Amino acid sequence: MPIDSAKAFVDYLSLALPKGAVFCHVMNEGKRGWKAQRDLKNPGVLAGIPDLLIFWRGITTFIELKTPKGVLSTNQKSVHQCLSATGFAVYVCKSLADVSSALTRSSVPLSATIAA
Repeated sequence: MPIDSAKAFVDYLSLALPKGAVFCHVMNEGKRGWKAQRDLKNPGVLAGIPDLLIFWRGITTFIELKTPKGVLSTNQKSVHQCLSATGFAVYVCKSLADVSSALTRSSVPLSATIAA
């Protein structure tokens, strides 16, 4: 998902997450030349890692942001399966309401929720 589209999700998390929660947006997406791709792979960038990582009181939630018609890539499916198999919550979200619901299911208390 392009960064300008992800901004609404980041803005929502900045307002809604409880005090002490930490989150980050993983910047794996985008079209790059082979040199830029190599430079990202060398320090350990993992293709398929979800877009958002949320940490709160021992709870780690991974959220993949997709457009309404977006589908998971092969790398994303593989990484999501590995994360799920090791006990992490992984959600594919196509709206702010999806993100709100995913965090509620992960037992992260939110100061603002969005109904579907």
